[in-house]
Amino acid sequence: MLTIPFNLFGFADSIVQGPVFIIFISTFGMIIPLFFLGILKRIPILRVLSNIAAGTIALGVFPNLGILSILLFLGIGGVHLFFVSTVIFLSCFLFIAFNYQELANYINSFSPIDNPKITGKKPRKKRRKK
Repeated sequence: MLTIPFNLFGFADSIVQGPVFIIFISTFGMIIPLFFLGILKRIPILRVLSNIAAGTIALGVFPNLGILSILLFLGIGGVHLFFVSTVIFLSCFLFIAFNYQELANYINSFSPIDNPKITGKKPRKKRRKK
C-alpha cells in the first residue's frame, strides 16, 4: 500500500481511493479557470500572463485525457496519475512560455487586421510607396 506522509485536507485520500477523480479534474475541471482567465485578459498588465495560462490549460487538456485514461485502464494508481498530469501541464506551460511570441504572431496572422491584443504590442504603421 502506498502511504503519503501528509494529508492535504483529504486530497491525498481522495486520490488514492478514486483515481478517476484526477482524470475528471484534469479535463473538465479546467473549464472554470478559463472563465477567470478570460476576465483577467481585460487587464493590460495581466494580459500576457493570462494568455500563457489559458494556452497551458487548452494545450494540456487533450493529452491529459488520453494518457491518463490509458494509464487508468492499465491499473496505475491515483498518485501516479496525479504526477503524470502535473508533468503534462508543466511541459505545456514551458512550451507556451518559451514560444509565446511566435505563437502569438501565428495566431495574429489569422486576423484580418493587425490585432495587438495578444502580443501587447502596437501595430506597425504601413508606409506608403512613393
